[in-house]
Amino acid sequence: MFNLTHLCVCRFRRYISSHGESIQKTKLFLERESSRLMERQAALQAAQTNTSQDPNQEGGVTQEMMQNLQQVWRSAVHLLLKSNQREK
Repeated sequence: MFNLTHLCVCRFRRYISSHGESIQKTKLFLERESSRLMERQAALQAAQTNTSQDPNQEGGVTQEMMQNLQQVWRSAVHLLLKSNQREK
């Protein structure tokens, strides 16, 4: 009986450990992506400011940057939701 209980406890600890590692990796990824997102937002604001100052300039770059920001945001939210589901 002791060996079976000990085996179950060991498996449970491994499960918790691997789960914690997954959460930590997700957290680090989200921190990196958050930093990148802030950089992109600053670049987008700068591009929007330049576009509003020059009405003849096309907004293609701004539109592309906005799409990139939206994709990064969707990916970060998806990973966060996936991480939260694992915690439950």
